[in-house]
Amino acid sequence: MKKIICCAIIAAMFFSLVPAHAAGGSCGLKAVKIGDFGIPDFDPDVTEYTAYVPYIYHENDFDSIAVPNVTAWCEDENAAVSVRYPETADGTIAVTVQNGGASKNYSFKLEPVGKNYYLNGNMEEDRYWTFHGQGATGVEFVSDAAVGNGAFRVDISGAYKSAALKQNNGAKGNGGITGQEACTALKPTQNGYDYLFTALTKGDSACSISPEVFNLRENERIKHYYIGNDNIADNNGSGSKRGGTSDWYSASEDKYRRTMSIYREAEDEKRYLDMSYLADRAIGLYVDEIYASELTVASLKYTGDTAAEFDSSGVKTLSLNAKIENAFGNSAGMEYASFEYRLADGCDGVSVNGDKLVISESAAAQNVLLEVICHPGFKSVQCPNENSVITTVAEINLSDTTNDGVFTYSRGAKNVTAELNPCYFRGVTSQLMFSTAVYETLPSGQKRLCDLKTKSVEAQNRKLVSYTETVEALPGNEVRSFVWFKKSMLPAAENLHFKSETEVYVSPGGSDENEGTIENPVATIAEAQKRIRNKKKSGKANPFGYTVYLRGGTYYSDAGLKLTKDDSGTASSPVVYSAYGNESAVMSGEKTIPYSALKKVTDTAVLDRLADQSVRDKLYSVDLKEFGVTDLGIQKWLGSTSYYSEYVSAGLVERKTINSPEVFIGGSPMTLARYPNSGTMTVGAVIDGGYNADNPGNKPLGAPFTIKVNDERIKKWTNIPSGKALMWGQWQFAWAEQTVPLARVDASAMTVTSTLGSVYSVLAGQPFYIYNLLEEIDAPGEYYIDYDEKLLYIYPPENYSGQPVSIVLMSDALVKMTNASYIQFRGIDFTMSRFSAVRISGGHDNLITDSEISYTCGHAVDITGTNNGITNSYIHDIDSGIALYGGDTKTLKAGQCYAENNEITRFGRIEAAYSTGITFGGVGNTARHNEIHNAPHMAVGLGGLNNIFEYNEIYDVLHEGDDAGAIYGQGSVLIRGNKIRYNYIHDLSYKGSSSKLEIHGVYLDNGIQENTVEGNIFENIAGTAVFVNGGPYNTANNNITVNCSYAYSLRNFDMSEDYTAEIESNSYVKTSQVWIDAFPGLQEYIRLSMEQKANPWHNVFSNNLCCKTEYYKASGYITAWNVDTTGNIKTDGDPGFVNMSGRNYTLKDSSYVFAQNPSFKEVPFSRMGRNR
Repeated sequence: MKKIICCAIIAAMFFSLVPAHAAGGSCGLKAVKIGDFGIPDFDPDVTEYTAYVPYIYHENDFDSIAVPNVTAWCEDENAAVSVRYPETADGTIAVTVQNGGASKNYSFKLEPVGKNYYLNGNMEEDRYWTFHGQGATGVEFVSDAAVGNGAFRVDISGAYKSAALKQNNGAKGNGGITGQEACTALKPTQNGYDYLFTALTKGDSACSISPEVFNLRENERIKHYYIGNDNIADNNGSGSKRGGTSDWYSASEDKYRRTMSIYREAEDEKRYLDMSYLADRAIGLYVDEIYASELTVASLKYTGDTAAEFDSSGVKTLSLNAKIENAFGNSAGMEYASFEYRLADGCDGVSVNGDKLVISESAAAQNVLLEVICHPGFKSVQCPNENSVITTVAEINLSDTTNDGVFTYSRGAKNVTAELNPCYFRGVTSQLMFSTAVYETLPSGQKRLCDLKTKSVEAQNRKLVSYTETVEALPGNEVRSFVWFKKSMLPAAENLHFKSETEVYVSPGGSDENEGTIENPVATIAEAQKRIRNKKKSGKANPFGYTVYLRGGTYYSDAGLKLTKDDSGTASSPVVYSAYGNESAVMSGEKTIPYSALKKVTDTAVLDRLADQSVRDKLYSVDLKEFGVTDLGIQKWLGSTSYYSEYVSAGLVERKTINSPEVFIGGSPMTLARYPNSGTMTVGAVIDGGYNADNPGNKPLGAPFTIKVNDERIKKWTNIPSGKALMWGQWQFAWAEQTVPLARVDASAMTVTSTLGSVYSVLAGQPFYIYNLLEEIDAPGEYYIDYDEKLLYIYPPENYSGQPVSIVLMSDALVKMTNASYIQFRGIDFTMSRFSAVRISGGHDNLITDSEISYTCGHAVDITGTNNGITNSYIHDIDSGIALYGGDTKTLKAGQCYAENNEITRFGRIEAAYSTGITFGGVGNTARHNEIHNAPHMAVGLGGLNNIFEYNEIYDVLHEGDDAGAIYGQGSVLIRGNKIRYNYIHDLSYKGSSSKLEIHGVYLDNGIQENTVEGNIFENIAGTAVFVNGGPYNTANNNITVNCSYAYSLRNFDMSEDYTAEIESNSYVKTSQVWIDAFPGLQEYIRLSMEQKANPWHNVFSNNLCCKTEYYKASGYITAWNVDTTGNIKTDGDPGFVNMSGRNYTLKDSSYVFAQNPSFKEVPFSRMGRNR
């Protein structure tokens, strides 16, 4: 079966996950909304529908109709909904509901309506429009900045006005067809439908446009309007302007107004719309943005209340309202619409009465689905007969506020009023006895009862209970109130639901034996977690959610806070961990070592090893074993995790997942002893290069290297134990830094030898340094760790005044959520961990917000699951920033995880290469409005599928790595469909010593495919704005480059063998219909021969503005691989920016760019960055 529905135009992703709203059932849909519109009489068993997609006006755009979004409500809360969107608005949306092993598929065939009958309706050029008709004095294309680039001046004379404008097939003057005939290509008016004809109009110098121009014509059903200041004036043939008698507007006003006609065709008539439907007498007229088409309901919106609080005190009502609008966002032609409302499913204690939602005393807290049914009052292709309706679905949240009640005491001069704030009683009807007592304190300390007042109150299940009593009391008297059951004299407070039962307070100065109130807080977050679990198990309804308030201070932990499904909240009742007020609450993985534990070193064997003997009396040590340190981890192979894994797999080293401890004093990190203290040395002659992955020869993996060191300091390193000191270097490439253990030093030969070699061998002249060697403790703040004896040696910083030494021992995330949902952390800071600050694994709807995160290893925040995210946070001095890995690669189910409005800076402090501010993986995740800056290598690691990076600002990165990009993705068939759009990427230049300079804005490396770079602004980039290294099917479109070396570069990089092998090992990419539909480029790539796969075909570099930037680097590749380079504009001047010298790269409306290339779209510079 099929049904006809209609939907509004809302921009949609090509594929996304739709929020599934729950109610009991199987694997069907309870309700669905496509764009603004629902489905009348929706039947879960009907799986095929046709949906009309109306055109919605956008300035200077009469052609675009976007694919609408889908919102779905499931019959079963355990069901998951996935949506596959078509690329265009005339395709089919596929919705799949899955529940366990069962599934159901729905399809919605989209049918666009309301397309403009005229070509070039916005008249931004003179194509298609010319003069036609006898007796008319002319048609002239004019430039008019008030309405964009162009308009037409039309003299309409007498009977020939209907032919005043004609449409032709090409440039001005190439024959043509009349205005009436222009409509013939689509269809004439028909079937008693209503039609809309509109334009921007202005009287010429000789003519004012008065109401008479737009009068009703005899025997025809036409209604005229003019639109101004968001109001509609209905001329209606009376010559009035909102009740006035003056002209609508005059030539002296020099202002365009939108005039609009709604025409209803008779059942037996067919005609074609032309200028005569806009004006009814000979006039001189300026015309722009002309549009004619069938009248459509382009938007149906519920405008009534969407949330309400209720209690048990009586019946409550909500007002229900809705409105419809035409394609131009107003109510012209919509005046006769009527609405009715009904509940989309059964709701406890809730009903509809006319335009009111009635909430009874027995109602429960819930989300109500309301169906809005509209009778539009006219016939159209959407509603072809009188019984046709259009609908939408609205969700109304009802919150039960009966659960609030604590005694409060208001003191006057001679009395105190005790009050029980409204709360509800949980149990059968009972008589409660309230008492308020007044005590005075005797000199002995004993209390004496001065007064007692009692009162009986009848309490009923879920009924409000209130109590107020005023007693005489002098200053210093204590007043207390009590409640109990009258008959049994047992305490009754446990049957009253108080808001305080939803809160737990924590303070470093508290005790886990305390009640957890603000006056008597517990001491640990783990105890608060246990209290919240117990409160949730009590069975009491809780509309408030649960909140753990952390008072100011630092909360130390060596195990972290582990949250599971048992700690989850719900959508209406989340679990929140929050800093209290404006107090600073910090979760830390440090262990403090008191000043008294530092012992001055007296062992001469140790002191004699110091290269600088002047610091002998400044060296202190700590035995870490005394503080429970049993595993120091390893000093990981910094910047080379993948290489380290290769060595582990080969059995060359033992796998260690824990980073070594880090030392802080006064919140500042100390420095692991190194030489030189800053900067690097340079590799001298290479005696033995060791293993080289690019040319292994007969050298095994990990074969050590020996290099010459041209520095006399080496002669002081004769007693270094093998494998304890470490050497960091960019041994061959700046992008392949690696740390290797130092095996031995030959002072006489001035050489050093590694225990294991660099993956890519060693090249003379490359930078390196040596660290974690006792000999080089020679500056305040330096330390050395003896891994065998678990001793810490430290030279305290200058002006050290006895602060404790902090050593970071935390080997897990400070907060780890596993399959937990609806948990929030608000305003809490996280610092000092050998792992992440927060790791969210699975679960959904978890949030970290308003936090400061610092001094962590790995990713500071690691996120998987669905709809989990971090916002409004300051993340600094870390290894990597945020990882977004939500979604399912096989099914392309979107994770919808997000990072929004964060500042991420000074990352890559431990592993410089490939440590990023944001890392993408998974499917369908988003990072927007973040500020990422000040880092040695990349800002963003691009991975996964269908991820979006938008409205961000990146600058001052790539200090230490060439052959790299601020946004970088490489080498996997599973990296595609990603969108990099509307970002400001600027000021990128290498600060190292390497001469192999390749610094790029966006770098699509090692053949990755089907990714889009669009609408970005690149400024002051030493290399190329967009560099594609070997991958086909990538698009760079509508970007702006300013003062970059090159805008675009393409190079051949053959990944055919690797990609073919990857495709075979992930065969679902060529067999899954989801993959086949989502990535046509991949399917075409699979069909190519191996020789063809080696070439980067089908790339696009089009419609870009290159300001003071060369188009291409290595332009021969551009030609060889047939890159689409249409529509690009190059200029060495100002193309019309708002303020080029002030770095405001918004293009003025008058910029010649829009005239030279009408396909170039405005780039939203003002929205790029944080807090924008």
